[in-house]
Amino acid sequence: MHMGPDEAIKAFKDVHARWLVPMHYGAFRLSFEDLDEPPRWLRQIAAEQGLTHRLRILEEGIPQVF
Repeated sequence: MHMGPDEAIKAFKDVHARWLVPMHYGAFRLSFEDLDEPPRWLRQIAAEQGLTHRLRILEEGIPQVF
């Protein structure tokens, strides 16, 4: 299911997940917002809720171990 950053944070908290790893953003223009708006908004919400240390926004071709 696709959701916005605000819904993703709520789902992350609801399921008591350890990591929040967003995907499928910026691939297609689906609305009026800039392609980099969803991850920017997600970072902002995560910072406001003290979840930055549990957010992993992956970059293509750059592996991360967590």
